[in-house]
Parts: sequence; structure tokens; C-alpha cells
Amino acid sequence: MTNERLLYCLNGVDERFILKADPARRYVRPQFRLAALAACLCLVFGGIFAVVRQIVPSAPFDPSLPHVSLPETLSEEGGGGSGLGTYFDGDSLICSLLPDERELPEALPVYRSGVFSPDGTVRGLTKAGMRERLEQALSALEPDTAPLPPYVFGDDRTPSLNVKAAGTSVRVTADGTVDITFDNGLPLPDRYVFRSDSSDAEALAALGWLTERYSDLLGFAEPSPFTTASRLYSGEAQRSYLVCDASCGGIIVGYSLRCARFFPDENGALKRILLTDGLTAAEKLGDYPLITEKEAENKLLAGKYLSLSPVRVPGRKYILGADIVYLNGPGVQTLMPFYRFYVCLPYELLPEELERTPLGTAKENGLKVCGIYYVPAIDGRYISRG
Repeated sequence: MTNERLLYCLNGVDERFILKADPARRYVRPQFRLAALAACLCLVFGGIFAVVRQIVPSAPFDPSLPHVSLPETLSEEGGGGSGLGTYFDGDSLICSLLPDERELPEALPVYRSGVFSPDGTVRGLTKAGMRERLEQALSALEPDTAPLPPYVFGDDRTPSLNVKAAGTSVRVTADGTVDITFDNGLPLPDRYVFRSDSSDAEALAALGWLTERYSDLLGFAEPSPFTTASRLYSGEAQRSYLVCDASCGGIIVGYSLRCARFFPDENGALKRILLTDGLTAAEKLGDYPLITEKEAENKLLAGKYLSLSPVRVPGRKYILGADIVYLNGPGVQTLMPFYRFYVCLPYELLPEELERTPLGTAKENGLKVCGIYYVPAIDGRYISRG
């Protein structure tokens, strides 16, 4: 990757949440609203705000739900894009992956993660469990892959099983991730256009074919496809191809914790499939009532949030908006929903390392800096204070 493609601070926002540069061609599912963060120096000419449903009144306290603890720190590897900040161009944007307000639940599930130990090492799937998942993946890939040789066991902070032969590499890790790479790419049928500069219609058609073709590999009971497009500051088009499993607790849970991404190569062939499963070895604790966005915003302004940003939220007028995601990664023991707030940070408050880009300062390049802040979405009565 070039510096232009890495023009963000310390950790970028997942490409799933990049808003398309041309809002007139934005794809919105009939049942769900999809908006995304214009990040990584996308040339954004317009944006929309997705309004989070206001839940009133507060649900009665349920003593049967166990108390949960927040992660002590955020990791740059955490799920949901827990980056320190990102640059964006223009006055755009929010960003959210939320169902239509009428369909938002009043509660979302919370899980105890069975993947990460307190020191950040991965302990999810056993060696036998990884071997089973590897064999399932290989079986689903046939006839595209030739029989593969015995696997190699990688024993580090993230145990894995790895195989490679006939131009295909498969890696299964203990956190449930399956990463498949085709050295020469697998072409799609001629009627499909699968590129980074595909139109919405072309992308949806290709994604539909990929979802059907690899349905056995995905194993999703309720696959929900998503595609977003963007244009980097360099002018390069970007396109994401993603499908999540909405059957595992709803669209928000599936999008954050159980999904598959397809990657094209420069010739429009399938280069890579990445399946992530944050619910590997997870134990559901229950469905927890949510607070409203307004309540979460007040907590944000009071400094009750998690963030890698060194800048305190300067005021309500700087808040661009919010979406809801689950955090997952090293140090996260409980999988719970968070409001993820995007805040435009004034230049004068920025430390030098946050304001400077590889091409100069953000101000010199006409860029604004967005900080990312997380507020627990569940009722605070269920969160342990110790």
C-alpha cells in the first residue's frame, strides 16, 4: 500500500463504513438504511445522517441479566474500526449501518467472548475445532481447489492452521477467521463485473452470484449483502463486497460479528475471501435494553466514553453523528453494542501526530480530522463499576 492509501491516523476506518462519493448512486437496501463514514481521504460531495431511534421510556430493570464490564482499553485491532481518527474532505457526513428506525430493536444481545484471554492471546477454537473448520472450508471450495497437503499448525498469540497448494492458501485461526487466497484469481462468469470501479448494479449482481456460489462456505442462514463505493483522495475507486449473517441476532450483530468479504484482483477475478466470526465460542448473556442516542450523546459530552483519541470532545456542535457497532478484539471480554460517535476535531486541539498526514498537515490539504468515540449502548444499570 502507498502512503496515499494509508492517509489516516494510526488506524483507519473499516472500508465497510466508507460513504460513496456519488450520493445519487448510493445503494440502500429496501429494509435497511446503509450509510457510511467517508474516510481514508474519500472525495465526498454529499452526506446523509442516519437517525438513531429514540427509545422511551426506559425499560424496567431486569435483575436476571448479569452485570457486564467494559474493556479496560481499546485496541487498534478491535472490531468496528476503533481507530484514533481519520481524515475526510468536505462537510459531509455520517454514517451508520442501522435498520430503519421502525425496525430497530429495543434491546440487543450481549455475549461473553470465548476467544480472547485477558492478556490478549486467542483461546477460542481448539486445534480440533480449527481442523474441522478447515475441512469444511476445503469441502465447500471444491471443485475450485485441488486436494491440499497436510496443514501446518501455527502456535503463536493467534493459533492457526495453514495449508497451501495449487495456488490456493487457506488459513483458519482460533478466533474463527477463515482467510482464503487464490494466487491467480478465480474468474466470475462473463456476465458479471467484479471490480473496484463497478457500478452499484454490477456490484450487487456480482455479490449475489458470489453469495450463492459460496453459500456452503459461508453457512449463513440469513445472508444480507452490502456493497459500498468510495473514491480515495488519489482518485482511485474503491468498492467493498460484503455479506453478513442476519440470523445470529439481527443485522447489527451480523454486520459487526459474522460476515464475509470478497476481494477482486486487478482483472476482476476473485482474489480473496475473508470470513470473520466474532461469535466463535461466545456465550449469550441475554438481551439488554438500549439507551437512546441522546442519552449516549450526553455521556459522550460528560467524558464517559472509550476512545484512542487524545482529544476530549469539544462540544455538541462538533458531533457529526453516530452508528451502533459491537467491539471485538484483544482485551474485549464482553461483546456488547456501542454507539460509535464521529466527532470533527478543531485543528487547534490536535496534537501534531494527529494533524499531520504523509502529504502535509490536514489543514494544508483542506482536510478535517474525525475522532471516533464509543459509548456503551446498553443501559448503564447493567454495567459493573469496578
